[in-house]
Amino acid sequence: MIAAPFPPVDAAAPQILLSTLDATRVEPLLDPLLGIWNRAGLEALIDRQHAASLAGDAPFLVLLIDIDFFKQINESYGIAVGDSVLKLVLRALRGSLRTGDEIGRYAADQFLLVLANTTGSSAERLARRLNDAVSALRVETCAKSRGCKVNIGCSVSIGIAEWTSAPPAESAQALMGVADAALLAAKRRGRNCARVGRRLEPVRPS
Repeated sequence: MIAAPFPPVDAAAPQILLSTLDATRVEPLLDPLLGIWNRAGLEALIDRQHAASLAGDAPFLVLLIDIDFFKQINESYGIAVGDSVLKLVLRALRGSLRTGDEIGRYAADQFLLVLANTTGSSAERLARRLNDAVSALRVETCAKSRGCKVNIGCSVSIGIAEWTSAPPAESAQALMGVADAALLAAKRRGRNCARVGRRLEPVRPS
């Protein structure tokens, strides 16, 4: 298991930035293609945010973002075009984020946003902006069967989950389960949209 690169929780501390961390500890937590957090890095970050929530800090949210029909893009146009799509989608997503919002690659065709000090309504507005930004993208490539030049459109489906408080041992698993269910609901609704998962309620001592 990779040791978490983040320092102990300090509710008064600003959002941790890559530049503040030891490079030898950060490198295994970065996606080599995109230079953002990989799944291990994201899980370490979620654990840290969860610990801050338990310590009395503000709740946080995650947005699980899936590129629609990404497998078909790879199969139809090749992995190089798929990589270009990933980079352009990442650029579009970053253009709508605040300073301190974290983004990483959660799976081959999925990004994850971790948003501290954010309400559910704010996350829904952000998700709509993300949908619009990605939908405006066009990736130009060559397809001989279609006269060589082709413009590929993109869209994303988004699942939103808010964390308030829960047992530490289930932090990442429980939160991501809610986000994944919300993402599936967005897919079933027709893609290129966002859905909010069931909010996790605080677990209080009996």
